[in-house]
Amino acid sequence: MQTASKIVKGDSAAYGMVMKLAEMSQWFQFDPYPDDCYEITVKTEIAHHLDQLAADFGSTIQDDSSATSPTIVVEMDGSAIHCVRASAPATVILLDADTEAAEEGRAQEVNGEDVYVHHYQLTGQANEGSDGIDSAFVASVLDQIAKSSEPTLWTNYYRCPCGEAWEDEWESACNDKCPRCNKEIEPYISDDGFVSSEAIDAARLEALRNQGWSICADCGTEIKNIIGCPDGAEICDQCFDDGKH
Repeated sequence: MQTASKIVKGDSAAYGMVMKLAEMSQWFQFDPYPDDCYEITVKTEIAHHLDQLAADFGSTIQDDSSATSPTIVVEMDGSAIHCVRASAPATVILLDADTEAAEEGRAQEVNGEDVYVHHYQLTGQANEGSDGIDSAFVASVLDQIAKSSEPTLWTNYYRCPCGEAWEDEWESACNDKCPRCNKEIEPYISDDGFVSSEAIDAARLEALRNQGWSICADCGTEIKNIIGCPDGAEICDQCFDDGKH
């Protein structure tokens, strides 16, 4: 698949564009950038639409050169820590190839290798890596991270079929359970750059609600006449009669 990326200025504009792409059932990737910018990656054939979408949401497409610092990737592999320069400017990203940590991370290709992205603070001594980059350079990067007074918090955004919407800040984990019906839900947007496939379903549900329709929480059928359950879920007549919920 051929892709193209654009950098958008501003939180609200970037999130608006992402939700519009989801509503259009388009594939995309959403990544944080420095200076209140976000990188949105789409299939090459629709890349030209991003300029118009940015204008629609009151923003502009930024030139790559507008970002002030190079991407610094710090990779943790046992006791060895080294870094490489990725292809575009961005904030510091910590990568962990450890199997246990990989379960929490997001797979991403950096310089041709699959790694797992984490946004944790890191302190400690840096060793020169096998790529030969000066360990003093790595140490200076880690020092900049360590000087941050507060841990970086990231926000996940959720929307449950029962209609409940919530957000949760996290460092290593989020509360994925709906506060209304206790159903476990994947985030439709996560600030670690991952965008769930459920974003498309969430946008579809929102569009249906605007037209007076809903989706049965049990069978997924689009329904006009809904039955509200005590736990807040909306189900169809058939599922109610069958006692499935």
